[in-house]
Amino acid sequence: TVEQNGIQLLQSIGYQVRDAERILSPESGSVGSILTLQSGSGGINPTIIGVSSGSVILVQRSTRQTITSSQVAVESFVVENTSASAAQGSVLVRFRLSRTIRLQAPRKYVQSFEAVFRAFPVDAPRGDSCHCASPGCGGPTSYVWQVCNAGICETAQTQMQCP
Repeated sequence: TVEQNGIQLLQSIGYQVRDAERILSPESGSVGSILTLQSGSGGINPTIIGVSSGSVILVQRSTRQTITSSQVAVESFVVENTSASAAQGSVLVRFRLSRTIRLQAPRKYVQSFEAVFRAFPVDAPRGDSCHCASPGCGGPTSYVWQVCNAGICETAQTQMQCP
């Protein structure tokens, strides 16, 4: 279960990064615990991936979903922006998944995962036509961003572990 969940999580994150126009956070050369991507589709812009209560959360625009199984816990979720330039975005994603098996003497199984993903941006980005404010932490457990609705930036937020 741990290996299967780890591989599925890497595939899901890889798909989101490859589909993105730009990597918004962490900034180039920086490390963080939340990955924010600019998408060309207003229906999923921005795409945010982070951790809340031991699970990886995917937020697209303002729709939130858990993308890890309840049978595993996510530890040490780290994103490093390895982009050479804003037009050629890439990120290193590293995390550990664990599962505790409840026996007479409980056993904890832990596996580490990491991968580098490259965004395949278009030459003329379309995302964020409103030029909304940059996303960021609104406190230690709150992430805040804006979505474009009919030309107006509206604030959205979710519970997520912020550095």
